[in-house]
Amino acid sequence: MIGVRGDPTPLDPAYAALALGDATDRDHIFDLLVRAVRSRASSVALLSIHVDELRGRGTALRIPRHTVPALEDAIASRRPAATDERRS
Repeated sequence: MIGVRGDPTPLDPAYAALALGDATDRDHIFDLLVRAVRSRASSVALLSIHVDELRGRGTALRIPRHTVPALEDAIASRRPAATDERRS
């Protein structure tokens, strides 16, 4: 298994792709994805969508719905998205 769960350090995406084959649960998959993105971005957030807010995975982050247009566009597209919220 590559890395330690919850490890915030970046991980080369090629290594993350290999490690996904050994991932045993959803949390491990999310950890690998976040670390792979961290190798290309300064910050990463995984958000779950709820009726009235977006919730950060593993954090206390809460974003009221319909306040960040780029995130609402990503939700409407029903596809994974990477965005720079500062451009919104």
